[in-house]
Order: sequence, then structure tokens, then C-alpha cells
Amino acid sequence: MKKLIYIFFILGIITSLYAYKVHASNSNIVKNSENIEIINRRIFESIETDEVSDYVESTEGIEFVEGAEVTESVEKNVDDVNSEDLSDNYYLIFVNNTSDEISTPSDQDQERQERQDSNDFIHSMVSEIHNLIIGNKNTYKDPSKLKEMDENTQMSKNRKKDGEVKYLLNYDDYSNYVYPISTVNERTVLYAYLSSDLVDTVKSLPNIIDCVPNRRFKFDSHYTESDILQETGWNKLKVRENADLHLSILSQGKYSEDLIGQYDTNYYYPGAAGQDIDVFIFDTGFNFRHQEFSNSDERTSKCAFGIQKGKIVSSSSSTVCNTADLEKYNNVHHGEMVADVVGGKQHGVARKANLYGIIPEGLDYQDEANVIAGLQYIKDHLLRPNKAVFNFSFGEYYDINNDSIVITHWQSLINEITKMGAVFVTSAGNNGTPVIDKGKGIIKYPCAFDSMICVGGIDNSSGGSKNMHSYYYYRANASNYGHGVDLYAPAYVNIAYRDSYGRDREGFVGGTSFSSPIVAGVVATIMSDNRDIKFNTNTMIDYLSKIGERNAVKGLLGDGPNILVNNGKHTVYSLNGKYYGCGIYSGRKKCASSQCCSANGNCKSSSSSSCTSKEGCQINYGTCKKVTSTVEGRCGNGYGSCHSKYCCSASGYCGKTSEYCSVGCQSNFGICN
Repeated sequence: MKKLIYIFFILGIITSLYAYKVHASNSNIVKNSENIEIINRRIFESIETDEVSDYVESTEGIEFVEGAEVTESVEKNVDDVNSEDLSDNYYLIFVNNTSDEISTPSDQDQERQERQDSNDFIHSMVSEIHNLIIGNKNTYKDPSKLKEMDENTQMSKNRKKDGEVKYLLNYDDYSNYVYPISTVNERTVLYAYLSSDLVDTVKSLPNIIDCVPNRRFKFDSHYTESDILQETGWNKLKVRENADLHLSILSQGKYSEDLIGQYDTNYYYPGAAGQDIDVFIFDTGFNFRHQEFSNSDERTSKCAFGIQKGKIVSSSSSTVCNTADLEKYNNVHHGEMVADVVGGKQHGVARKANLYGIIPEGLDYQDEANVIAGLQYIKDHLLRPNKAVFNFSFGEYYDINNDSIVITHWQSLINEITKMGAVFVTSAGNNGTPVIDKGKGIIKYPCAFDSMICVGGIDNSSGGSKNMHSYYYYRANASNYGHGVDLYAPAYVNIAYRDSYGRDREGFVGGTSFSSPIVAGVVATIMSDNRDIKFNTNTMIDYLSKIGERNAVKGLLGDGPNILVNNGKHTVYSLNGKYYGCGIYSGRKKCASSQCCSANGNCKSSSSSSCTSKEGCQINYGTCKKVTSTVEGRCGNGYGSCHSKYCCSASGYCGKTSEYCSVGCQSNFGICN
């Protein structure tokens, strides 16, 4: 009796399908034909299409999840999916997998029978939809996509046989184009790639509940990509999630615990990431076999040459050079660490920059002859104009009154290379003294050279932690300072390197030796993202000064500039989405209509003295009163606004040219392009 009932059930399905085929015979959709083989076996493959891969690639490093929700932009994508231009797409087909006509004597047998009947019915439905797709390939905008699915399926099979891919479920029993992905009680979900012409046809099949486009979710984020691109002017945004502190500091303004709920540990940077920019690192040994430099498809990382008593020598290996006896010296693996800070994949600022190690004969020092000879060789044989950055993490004090011919020649050589479109970056030193100490009659080179970006350090001594505190903005005690130092950068960094025994090591190290390569990396990212600008050292100093975070460094002595390096993104976001202030230092939040946003990011009553442009009131985030500067030509916090139709430059001067109105322009005190 049980078998008889089951036979009648199957005959009912066949009759329904036949009646459906007859009803549809006048349609332009081919339901069945003699040249289409009805599928009796189950064929299912995991499908990975270019369309899906492209989408994943476009969000790489940009968005990450606390919770996902459908946003307006996603809804727009869904509308696009339903449009004529994007009619071929993935759909979710909801199927009623039960029949009320089946019954068996015992509850246990009935459950087993219903489960089998449900599976058989789903397989028959998959076969039906598969045949619809095969018979109507001409309705697809891009039929080659189906062929591509078959090819990907075969590749997956081959990889599976080779042991490279191991599926957790048996996917060999269904179609490449349609297959089940979920069942809850009487409802089964099929995943199918359909043309728009097939959608209504599928909906009219027996037991089909609905057929809807597969919607995409945009991961919830505490920042907005479009806002960052508008603020920075970058061509493309990349984000390194939960990055080292020395990186996250570079891409946000001054952090305050009073304004945001949780420090943003992300490192935001231009997508070009230093690509096609050459960074020449004069330092101790290098080992480019470490995983930090493994992206050889994107850039070159190599030992360029060595220098022995002023003579240029080739390196015996392009990837490992001069590391054998480094453990004997204090500067253990200094060159490897510096290279990692410039361009390591995880710890580096510019992960796509070309890195060239220049190795002197001494493992714990540089000398004048070797540096001059190395510069000359690069100038004559390796330099690509407007694509070169030099990093010098070394220096020494000289007699300020002694006009050494060595210094004169060294300066002249740097000037020539700068004119060819190179940028020089060096460390300020770790003596805790002025770079130019007139009282002692000494001056530090190469820091004090013209056409040299000299970098001091801030005390972000977190012990390797990725969290920030406002007291990390103090100048590091050991960092040199004063006139001659152009800007400051984190002095403490997380690094990875491979020691002379081939062991991979990680560490947390400090000194302006690492402040310098941080800035060299920032320079490389700027150059790669602004290929139309012909940078050299002098124009780069000007650019970094304009986009830098002004007056952020605490505890400075002397008369040098107070600029913390920044790559162009100043908005401070909260990782947990909680904000206690306003303006760029508090997620660009706005105050109530009766309040202004003060210069330090607090909402104040509009009657407060903080609500005038002279006091730096942030005009885009509250109600501010414009106060025109009484000092002719000057503008900014402490001065006030420019006259109407004038821009306020980064350095606080009013004007109308691009020098005033573009990079670094202060919108709180005038107009900006």
C-alpha cells in the first residue's frame, strides 16, 4: 500500500509537469526539447564567478563587520540587478517541498518517507530548472557565463582530486546552474543563475513559493569611504584593519579620549600604496626573503649593491645581504627593520613601494666616502626622475663653524639629485639635544642639510599595544629637536625580520631611525597617488607641511615647526561608533542648531566666545560667527577669516591661487577648492 501511494504521488507530479509543459508550449521559453537530456543523475558543483570575485575584491580592506545591514547603496545595487542591463543574475528560489497526500503507518516511517520524498522532489525540481536554463541560453545577456561556470566546475573537480580543495559537503549531485543551499521544515531554497526571461517561468513552476534576486549586503562600518576619498583626494582607499599604532596614527588627526569612545586602530592609505616608487635605503644588512616582502608580483625588494671603501660592489644575493655577523653589533638587523617600516606588508607604510638595500662595508656605521659614492652611483645608473625616495637613518654632529669641503660636496650632490626629482628623508637623531646647538657649536648632518626632510620622534611607547593615549603625542625624550627638524613621526614601531640563523622574529623597537622610514613610506604613497605632480624634496616638504597635523606634538623645545606627519586623512573615527564631541576630531559629528563646534571639538552655546572664526570655530559642524582678521593678509586660529572670496592657506595666509586654495586650505577661515 505504501509503495502504491508513493507511485500515485510521483505520477501526480509527472502529470502536473506535463500539463505545465503543454500550457507553456506557446511561450518563447523552451521548457523541454528532444535535444535536451533530462537529468537523471545529480550534478552539483561549487561555483565561484568573476562577478562575485570582483565584488569581494572591491571591498577588500575597506569594510568589516560588527553587524551587516542593507544600506541605500545596496538597495541601489539591487535595483540595478533587476534592470535590463544586469538581467543575468543569481536568484534564490523558494520551494514548498512537501505533499499532503503521503501517509505511512508509523510516525517514524512517515518522517523517513517524507524526508525521502522531499529529497526526490527537490532533485526533480533542480532537473526541471536546469533543463530550462540549458534550453534557453539564448535569453541570457552573456551566455558565455554559463560556459565559464562549467569550466570553473571542472577546475574545481581537478583541484579536488589533487587534494587542494576539500568540500565539507558532497556537491557532486546537482546542476552547476541551480542547487539547494538550505531547508527549513517544508521550505527549501535553491540558488540559481537565471536570465530575466526565465524568472517568471520559474515562478510558475509547481510548488514554487517565490523567486527573488540574491541581494548583497554592505558590511557595517564606523566610517564612510566616500567621505574619506573626498577629504583626502586619494584615487582609491585601502584600509589595514587593526594596524600597528605607528601606522594608525598617520591617518587621523589628534586623538582625544574626551571626544570618541574607542580609538580607531585602522590604517587608511591611498590604494597605490607606493607602487612604482623606488625607495633607496642606506643601512646595515637586509633579508628580503621574509614574508613581509613576499608580494613580488607588486613590487621589487632587493639588495641593490654594496660599498667598500668608496667602491661599488655587487651583492652576492639579491635577497639576502650582509647579515651574517649582525648579532655582534648593537644595531642588530637595523636595515631589515627599517625596510619593514618603509614597505613591509603588515608593518610597513607603503606596502607596494620598491625597496632597494644599499649596504656599506661596516655593519654598525656609515661613513662619508661610502654614502657619497653610493649616491653618485644611484644618480648615474639607477635614478628614475620623480620616482625616487632616499632614507638615511643615521647622522653625526659636526663643528658648526667648520666649513668642511666634505659637507659642501655632500650637500651639492644631494641638491643635484633633488633637482632630478628625488626626495631625501633622514632621522633627527637620538641625543635629546637641538639639531643645531649654537651653545655647543655643533650641527647634525645630514639632518641639517638643505633639501633634506629631517624627522623627529613622538613618544608612542605603547609596548607594542595598538591602542592610543593622548600623552603619546609628547616628543620622545631622546629625539633631537629644534630648528632643522621639519616634522615628527612615531618613534616606536612594531617590526618583523629574519635573523642571521633564518629564524623569523618580531619586536617593538624605538628611535628616530624608525621615524624617518615612516615618513619615507608616507612620501612614497603620496608620490604614487599623485603621478601628475613632479615632487622633489623641497616640494614634498611643502606638501607634508600642508597636510600635516599642526601643533599636535607636546613638549617641544626650540623654535622648529610643530607638525606631526599625516597622510591627508584627519577625521578621527570611533571604533565603537560613540562620539562625545563634534567636528573632524569626533567623527565629523554636528552640534545642535543652537550650538557651535569649537576648535578643540566641543559643542558650545552659540553665545560662547569659542563660536567665532577667530577662535577656530569649525563652521561645518555648528553655528559660527565670522570674524574677519584685523591683520592684513593673515588668517586662521587667533586671526580670524579672510575677506570674502579669499582662501586661507595651510600656513595662515589669504590668497586666491592654488597655493592658498588647494592642499591644506583651511575651510574654517575662507573658501577652498
